Amino acid sequence: NIGVVYVIFFTLVQAIYPAAFVLYPAIEKARKVRALEYANGVRRGPLWVAYGAFDFLFALAISVGVTAVISTQLTWNGPIWVMLPILALYGLAAILLGYVISHFVSGPLKSFIAMAGVSAVMYAIAAISFAVSS
Repeated sequence: NIGVVYVIFFTLVQAIYPAAFVLYPAIEKARKVRALEYANGVRRGPLWVAYGAFDFLFALAISVGVTAVISTQLTWNGPIWVMLPILALYGLAAILLGYVISHFVSGPLKSFIAMAGVSAVMYAIAAISFAVSS
C-alpha cells in the first residue's frame, strides 16, 4: 500500500531533519566562538532565543510544506491544516531538544549522531506503540 510507504518515509524524515539544527551550536561550541561572544557581552538568554527563532523559521517552512503535501497525498477525515500546528510544535520541541543535546555532547558530528539517534529511538517507540494499538 502506497499510504504505508509514504507514512514510513514521512516519519523517518521527521525523525532525521531536526538533527541538522544541532550542527551550528555544536560547531560554535567546538570552535569556542560562544565563549568569545559571552566575553564580548552577549547574554545567554537572547542568544539562545535568537538561535531558536531562526531555526524555527525553517521548521515552520517544513511544516507548511509537509502539510501541503499531506493534503494532496492522503485522505483525511477532517481539516488537514490541523497538522500544521502539530508539526510546527514538533519542530520547536525537536530544536530545543537538539540544543540540549549539543550542550552536553562534544563535537558537531557526535551531536548530530546523538540527535539522530534520539530521534530514531523516539520514532521506534512511536511505531511500536502504533503497531500495538492497531
